[in-house]
Amino acid sequence: MTFFDQDGGPIPYHQWLTIYRPPYFLGGTPLGRKFNKRNQSSLFIESQVDALLTQPELLSQNDLTLGLAWKIGAIDHRASTTSVVWNPANFPVALIGGRYKWNFSQSIPCLAANMTAIVNQLTADPAYLLDLKLPGTGLGPTNKLAIQFFVTHGSEPIYDIYAHKGALAIDQNLSTVPPRQPVAGYKPVQTWSDYQNFKCLLRRIGLQACGGMFISRDDDRALWVYGHLFK
Repeated sequence: MTFFDQDGGPIPYHQWLTIYRPPYFLGGTPLGRKFNKRNQSSLFIESQVDALLTQPELLSQNDLTLGLAWKIGAIDHRASTTSVVWNPANFPVALIGGRYKWNFSQSIPCLAANMTAIVNQLTADPAYLLDLKLPGTGLGPTNKLAIQFFVTHGSEPIYDIYAHKGALAIDQNLSTVPPRQPVAGYKPVQTWSDYQNFKCLLRRIGLQACGGMFISRDDDRALWVYGHLFK
């Protein structure tokens, strides 16, 4: 298990965090290498996301809309300096372009209306939300786990393909020297068993709990950036 800097040199965890956390944010220190910057986050949006994770109230429809928009990249981060600006402007009604054809206009109200029951069910059956059938499109395993991340105040970690690849790269001692190296054994999380394996991977590479959260937000941010350096 090895952390590397952007030139392929092995580094300790704390130095890794110092290098890879800042590029997560708009205006953050650049890596000097290309990675997908589409979802670089504004400080304002991150403050709103962190507030969702710490609020004692159940998630409302507005909370769920923000959480999902943040997860899928339906926020204009550059314009969101003092308020949230959706992209597309009529999210969550609009279908998301590109390869995604998602519409959350039915599923978000359904989740909000049943939030008390969902929280109670998750206490008894942590896989409940992942298996729950919901109306509309777009709430597959990754986005359901994003909802679970917020519902559990981060005690269940968020899942992301880049974080997954970054964690596998650390576990497999893959260097960051170009060209981008493929990680072995990667497949997106689809089942509760897959998710448990992902959680074990985060622990195995040395990412630790922070308060009540499975891993710290800074660990998650750095891992997201790091994962862009691998195939």
